[in-house]
Amino acid sequence: ALNLANTLLRKSDDAAMAILRAALREASEALYFGDADALQLTDSLELKIIGRDARVAGRSAVERAGVAMAYAVAHLSPFGTLVIDDAEMFDRNTLKATVKFLAGQDVLKTCLVLVAESDPSRVRAPASSDVRVYWAERGTLTEMKS
Repeated sequence: ALNLANTLLRKSDDAAMAILRAALREASEALYFGDADALQLTDSLELKIIGRDARVAGRSAVERAGVAMAYAVAHLSPFGTLVIDDAEMFDRNTLKATVKFLAGQDVLKTCLVLVAESDPSRVRAPASSDVRVYWAERGTLTEMKS
């Protein structure tokens, strides 16, 4: 996501940086359970997680930061598409918070959250009519009802 951000804006583009920072703050508040300042973007596009370099943070924190940064970059892109892979590494509360946050965003036209799960009975659609959950097995998609 940071490479895409570098491509979409120039360092001198203050308006684009303001958009990125505002979206990152919004995502940070949702994904870090109320801490809007958990993620910070430096002028050189380095991402800080709770005051630390993103390269030394834990895997879950880095994954949430990646989701937040991808969401922020979506504000600069005309496509409105976001794909999150390996979401099974999130604990249930973080996954629910992530899906709930992303489902309510008008900037996203399409959002795919991919989770590996071995038991289809554990897959549930959130209580939102905007979100659909599918079980994929051997090339067949089955919509999961809540």
